Amino acid sequence: MFQKAKKAHRWVILTLLLMLGCAQPWEREPGPFDRNDLPLNIYNLRGNVWVAEDYNYYRTNLSMYIDHDAGVVFIGAGWSYKSARQLLWKAAANSYGPFQALIVPGYRLSYTGGLPPFQRHELKVIMQQNAPVLLRLHWDHMQQEMLQSFGSWREFEPVEADVLYQNHFTMMDGAVEVYHFGHAHSPDNTLVFFPRERVLYAGSVLSDPLLFMDQANLEKYDQVLNQIAELEFDTIIAGHGESVHNRTLLDNVRQQIHRLRQTPTADEPR
Repeated sequence: MFQKAKKAHRWVILTLLLMLGCAQPWEREPGPFDRNDLPLNIYNLRGNVWVAEDYNYYRTNLSMYIDHDAGVVFIGAGWSYKSARQLLWKAAANSYGPFQALIVPGYRLSYTGGLPPFQRHELKVIMQQNAPVLLRLHWDHMQQEMLQSFGSWREFEPVEADVLYQNHFTMMDGAVEVYHFGHAHSPDNTLVFFPRERVLYAGSVLSDPLLFMDQANLEKYDQVLNQIAELEFDTIIAGHGESVHNRTLLDNVRQQIHRLRQTPTADEPR
């Protein structure tokens, strides 16, 4: 009797482990995961705007603008070439038009790790003018950090930009607007606004919680938030954490920035 109960107990444990292993990545607890092969959760948010949730390493949210006739604009390359290939495949399955460009929201590997496949597909890689300098300055350090933290990380060379912009430009007959309001999260932080859908892709500037803040300019963050607030959107795609928010995320981020400004640094008296 005892042996049968013991055997049944083992089967229960094995079943639970298999269920956890087969669960979709977005049904698991947040990372980090030492993986570069997790499937992306890609879905249509509204109109021509799509959300892609990349759960490899640390969760990062990307976006796509898919117009069947005019083509596809990608925002963020994801962590790895596997993430990029999933984005490209999904876009090809949902559009008749050509791949237009990849907009890089920031220099960090969560947005640039998947750049090589986009380059091989001859997409225009668009970056804010500060991004190439930041990539060259931080590339080796970022690669070493990933190699030391994750056994599945594979080092690669950075991809150069094809197009640089300074503050603002539009694409797809005004359906996609790209902004750099100044240094908030990083010197190259880029936001993408879809006016027809009233959706803002915010990248790392807006997320809950704010992550990777070592390059943030806390003194000027509020100025950038004020400029963002002037855009006519009602939905935000955040760069990290839960992907879709309403405008209350702006107030949430203001409060986070206020708390960070009030926290003394290591050199300040407590």
